[in-house]
Amino acid sequence: MAEGAKGGASKAAESMSPAAPKGMEFSREGLVEYEETVRSYMVDLQEASETIARHKKSDTIAAFHVQLATDALGSGKSEVIERLREIGILVIGAGLGFLTVMITTSSYTPKNWLLTFIPLLLGGSAYFYCWGRAS
Repeated sequence: MAEGAKGGASKAAESMSPAAPKGMEFSREGLVEYEETVRSYMVDLQEASETIARHKKSDTIAAFHVQLATDALGSGKSEVIERLREIGILVIGAGLGFLTVMITTSSYTPKNWLLTFIPLLLGGSAYFYCWGRAS
């Protein structure tokens, strides 16, 4: 990408004034903070999109590059929630494995019941806690 085009695109992103969201009104300080945050995100998104396009050896930034940049700039909260969901799924799998072993060996001891249902309970709790939170 030409250096002049890059500089022009950065200036365009910096000069854009984000529209205030509809609904509640902002205080003056809140609106200033909101606009600065949106401008900062737009600049970060543009830089990430350019980096991805350059990495893919593309002359232009395609919608795909912007989508990848958006995913890369995702908030840390959704990543933590996603990891917790994955851990919950693994723990559920361990509980189901214990259940399978307990049934196939016909070993219904209290220890085996605990090894089966505690992971199912904890994994299910973690998984359902994350339901709809990582978006």
